[in-house]
Amino acid sequence: MRRPFDGSYPITQPYGLTPFWAENRASYPTPGHAGVDYGLPAGTQLLAPVAGYIRSGWQGDTGWGYWLEIGTPLGRHVLAHCKYRSLQAPNGSTVIEGQPIGKSGDTGWAVGPHLHYEVR
Repeated sequence: MRRPFDGSYPITQPYGLTPFWAENRASYPTPGHAGVDYGLPAGTQLLAPVAGYIRSGWQGDTGWGYWLEIGTPLGRHVLAHCKYRSLQAPNGSTVIEGQPIGKSGDTGWAVGPHLHYEVR
């Protein structure tokens, strides 16, 4: 498994019971922040962290905005707040590790450009 991007970007919100989550808990459907947020500039190329099958779409109710998920036998990798119309791997397609899959953005309930990444 690799990071879903090249380069080094800061973690802007870690997993779990973070101060940001505590201040905004009414907006979160989970007890704690369910992933890790990376401070990627809008338009940063996203790469498949693992090989698997793609599901993608829009989800406004949970705040993800444009998202994609890579399903594997060991779990699902979710990337959220992707840039509008940037998803490069259509639903049902298969991707390999490191393949370009979209661009980072600030869609959904994002307070600025970043990538929300979680493994379920």
